[in-house]
Order: sequence, then structure tokens, then C-alpha cells
Amino acid sequence: MNNKPYISLLGQQGIDIIHLENILYVYSQERTVNFVLQNEKNERKANYNIGFLEKILEEATMFVRCHNRYIINVYYLQCIRKGHTSLLLKNGSEIPISKTFRENFKEKVEDLCIKLHK
Repeated sequence: MNNKPYISLLGQQGIDIIHLENILYVYSQERTVNFVLQNEKNERKANYNIGFLEKILEEATMFVRCHNRYIINVYYLQCIRKGHTSLLLKNGSEIPISKTFRENFKEKVEDLCIKLHK
């Protein structure tokens, strides 16, 4: 295993190791969270609560929660739509931004952009 940060998920066929940089976004559906990964057609599923997952991913500054059901990797953020009601990722996925998470999302994205451009 190399030194890239990762998360391990207990999946149906064992433990999946996912490098954080490969996660485009995560969304909740019923009692599972689905990981949408770069260069993979199939999503990875895990029996986590999205709030619990948010706390785990909090330490990796690249992840921001933008909706009750979505956490995105801002490195794949292409644009924020006018009105700040949705965003577009580099893979073409459109993700909603809810009112509840809008201000915190904007602040975290702005902070990250400032850090990246220093």
C-alpha cells in the first residue's frame, strides 16, 4: 500500500480500500452511502450514515458537504451554477446545493481555493 490517504469500506465481498483522491462524490440512498469514483463505472456501497462519513472525511480538506445527501470532492468541482443551487463536477455530474449547507459550502470552497493558489 502506498502512502496516499485512503478509506476502507466493508463491502459485500470484503474490505475495499479506496484512495480519497479517487472519490468524485458520495451520496446517501436509504441506509447506505454510495461512492462514485473516478474512472470506475460501478459505485461502491457501504452501510454508513452520511453524517458519520462526513466526520471521517472532515480531516481530508478536499471534501465538502453540499446537501443532506451529498459530499463532494472539490478537486473535481468544475463550476457552481448561478444562484448557488447546484454544481457541476468535471465528470458531468450535476449535484444539488441545499439551503442548509450553502453558506458552509461556499466558505469551505473559498478557503480551499485560497490555499491552492498560495
